[in-house]
Amino acid sequence: RQILQLKQKPVFIEGRFILENTSSELYVYRRVIDEHKQVLVICNLSEHEKSYPCGVFTKVLLSQNAKVSAAQAKLAPYGSLILQKRWILQQFITALIVRWLI
Repeated sequence: RQILQLKQKPVFIEGRFILENTSSELYVYRRVIDEHKQVLVICNLSEHEKSYPCGVFTKVLLSQNAKVSAAQAKLAPYGSLILQKRWILQQFITALIVRWLI
């Protein structure tokens, strides 16, 4: 049911499909409307645990045998993960750093 609800979000309906660095074991893509509205989908197609750097994609929208910590996604065998970009936090941290440097 959760995946059906997610598929109704504009980013999945209107967003561009961008294939990321994938392999025979990890299938990774982004759906993008603009710089602020993006999701990252990671699917582990192997029978082994896999990791993938997720950077600013830290808000978990859907997780099946997967978790995120320290900008790194860890997926159990055949696990999947849908992450949303956390721009608000990143912009806040950038603003703090800029103020600190001035």
